[in-house]
Amino acid sequence: MAPKLPDRSELAEIIENLDKAINPSKYTGVDKELNFLDEEFETEEEYTSRASELTKDWLIPALQILSGETGHLTVNYGVLTITRVNQELVKIAHSSAKNIFMDATGDVEFLRAILGVSMDEIDHVAQEDPDTNKLFAVEKADLSITQVCDLGRLGQRRGGNQQKRANAVIDAIKQQSKSVATIRFKKVTKEQNDRFAYRWYVESRATNDLETVNTLILEGTPTPNLEQLRSEFACAYGRVPDNDDEAFRLFIDHQILAEIHQSIGRLRTSRRKGQQLQVFYLGDYPLDFPAKQVKASEITREASTNDESFDREISAAIERLLKRNNGVKPSLRAIAKESGKPTSTVIFHSKKCNQLIKSALHTYICKFDQCSEAKPQSQRGIQKHCNQECNRPDLVASFKKAVVAIWEKGGNITKVQLARELGCSRKHVSENREALQLAVEELEAESPPPKFEANEEADCCLEGGDGQFDHYPVVISKPLHWIPSQGWLYLVCKVGTTEM
Repeated sequence: MAPKLPDRSELAEIIENLDKAINPSKYTGVDKELNFLDEEFETEEEYTSRASELTKDWLIPALQILSGETGHLTVNYGVLTITRVNQELVKIAHSSAKNIFMDATGDVEFLRAILGVSMDEIDHVAQEDPDTNKLFAVEKADLSITQVCDLGRLGQRRGGNQQKRANAVIDAIKQQSKSVATIRFKKVTKEQNDRFAYRWYVESRATNDLETVNTLILEGTPTPNLEQLRSEFACAYGRVPDNDDEAFRLFIDHQILAEIHQSIGRLRTSRRKGQQLQVFYLGDYPLDFPAKQVKASEITREASTNDESFDREISAAIERLLKRNNGVKPSLRAIAKESGKPTSTVIFHSKKCNQLIKSALHTYICKFDQCSEAKPQSQRGIQKHCNQECNRPDLVASFKKAVVAIWEKGGNITKVQLARELGCSRKHVSENREALQLAVEELEAESPPPKFEANEEADCCLEGGDGQFDHYPVVISKPLHWIPSQGWLYLVCKVGTTEM
């Protein structure tokens, strides 16, 4: 919000009070006021001279701005900053027949406003864009620009995790390239003890030190002090803008992009015909030129966000479980155990985990069917496909393996036991009953009943009480039923009785 200026009567009182400080001899009671001065001022003349020196450079400009002249006043941490257009330089420009202002990224409108002239009085000369006019095309280096756009703006104030991820990206790029230079904020170079980095606003303009570099890393968004920009805007256009002023926002945008353009220009691509050059801009700021946008994790996994790391670890665990269990859908608890994550954490992110399961399951099915590429499907479509493929050999084999494992442990074949052994949900067991039935039938075929005729007398050993064994002839019926946990079920009777 722009400061409210005092009215003329209040301003006159301010001027009078300031005049008392500058010329105390004109007013009564000066001797008493001098008693409160620092002891180094021994006389009134010495005080007056010193006061005049301190106030003559800022007092009159401050009063002129307060009275309505173009300028800007800022008080920050108790320090008053006065910004005004240097009228002496403007007069020199007006008195000259011609003036040449050279700036590759300058703002012509801003120059017009500062000089107080019309656009018709300015001849703007710029380099022809070779992309739009092939007559002016220049053979230059092949420049590729990549923007790492998920690190935030990376201003001078940034979080520790932000800086850690940015450092990981920079280190990865340096390992991939031989000739690399980095432009960072001066504050960051000190904090990171980076003695070889170049600095924004210092070496990002007007230097040829980088003309032999092949890879340039620009870390952070070079945003000037906003109050300084506000002051310059107020001096040029005669009004103090607020933060919602669209013209002021465009003014800030031009300053930031101009600095980025200048830094890229340090590579001197127009002088390096045929060379392969690349620029990496680390910052989430909209650019006004084509750039390939990537995530930090695409350059190195060390720069992954917490969510990306979680997704990657869970996906890897799901893939291992699917491969190990021949495509059986894993449960959240099995995923937690496989990934080493707390079960509560996996359950808390169950929605995301289910999406990862769906994606991994579909990929697995497509690989099984030798699909060339996985096409997106809904969960219902995937489940339908699973039901259609329930008699797959790998799925049947998984059920057989689980049944045998439970049998060897002496357990009962239940959905709970099967789900636990397979590392999947009970729902998955129910949805694949046909595969389970096929597994049981194959086990029956692999475990034929003993070879003897029904009603045949045989000497059967049965366990009696107190660990004793009784031997007596029995009559054995045909095999009635095959039970996975017990084997074949027979009807056995003692000879000559109906006792079973």
